[in-house]
Amino acid sequence: MDFRDLHNIPFDRDAEYQLARKLESLDINGQRSEIRSLLISVDTDLDLAADEPYGNADQSIIVDSKDRDLARELFAIGGDIPGTGNARAFSSFGMNCMQGDFLRVRYMLEETCDGLSQPLSRQERLRRLLESRETSLRLSPLLLMVSAGKNFPATKQHSKIAKLLLRYGASPDAKDVLGKTVVHYGAGAMATPMTMEIAGMCIKAAETSDMYGKSAKLEGLQNAAMNGKMGCVGGFDVDSERRGIYIPEFKKELWGKTSNIRITPKTVEP
Repeated sequence: MDFRDLHNIPFDRDAEYQLARKLESLDINGQRSEIRSLLISVDTDLDLAADEPYGNADQSIIVDSKDRDLARELFAIGGDIPGTGNARAFSSFGMNCMQGDFLRVRYMLEETCDGLSQPLSRQERLRRLLESRETSLRLSPLLLMVSAGKNFPATKQHSKIAKLLLRYGASPDAKDVLGKTVVHYGAGAMATPMTMEIAGMCIKAAETSDMYGKSAKLEGLQNAAMNGKMGCVGGFDVDSERRGIYIPEFKKELWGKTSNIRITPKTVEP
């Protein structure tokens, strides 16, 4: 698979920074070094990124207009996504997500969760799988699906994988090092039906993503006996538009409307 056509952008176009040509002339290590220097030049705190391998890291606003142009160019050409693909340097989980290998992705998630205590939304091992960032642009698995994933034939399996990732708790509003989200990659000029569908899923899930991993209680339920039950909020189910909530008292995860889940400052112990 040749990743050079990622965004279908001509590499000889007249731009302020002829970044694509320069990166294409380098091996993957050279590309990473060049992009690192570029990010530092626009005042990106890469030490913060190193300290936060699974999060959004530095999201400071780029003030200088020329620096913003440079950042836009880096995003437009996909950074070192093409080089990472051609060097076969993606993780196996990321590659399986991009290729649409639903069974393998599900197996890796189940294997990761095997033996973990509840609530899963507070388990570092699961977060590491769902949110580890790849390439110099720091792309999570969901972001990989709507960027580099365009290089693979779209199937219904991609939709199933995105739903599975969100159900397990993948962040629908994850940002790359330039502040771009699934919507930027998936609903932009080079959008495909697959990426548009995943972007739509993430838009809906992001409405309540701040609830993930927090203590909460149930309220407003017709079954009055369930009101007041405490738990920890989990992932998002796309089809039902409900979120999981692990109830220690029952030792199980229930799925409820977010309107019936209220965040509480009280810590819920598993």
